[in-house]
Amino acid sequence: MIRRIATLTVIAGCVWAFAGCEKKEEPKPADALQKAAADAANQATDIAVIALLEKADAFDGKVDKTVSKCAKCNLGMEGKPDQVIVYSGYTIQFCSPGCKKEFEGDVKKAVMAMNIPAKK
Repeated sequence: MIRRIATLTVIAGCVWAFAGCEKKEEPKPADALQKAAADAANQATDIAVIALLEKADAFDGKVDKTVSKCAKCNLGMEGKPDQVIVYSGYTIQFCSPGCKKEFEGDVKKAVMAMNIPAKK
């Protein structure tokens, strides 16, 4: 009888212990594929942004990781050292607080929209 009570106690303890465990769902293959595609797209965008920043940096004749012309004005105006955003190791200067504000909302998107003129 004591052995039966002990066995029932152990069984009840196991049931109670596992009752609180949550079964975690494995990601569905489609979800994993979508995540991988999104990650690849973000990585490609990051590479394109860095390439544009390199080109904008070289526009002034100095490759120093400083875009000295206003990035919002497509490098047509002189940037000011007190109106800057630092992004991915590049210091990007702007001609005015308004240009800086428009650019800093989504820096990646703004860099991708930048039209870098051909060198003179």
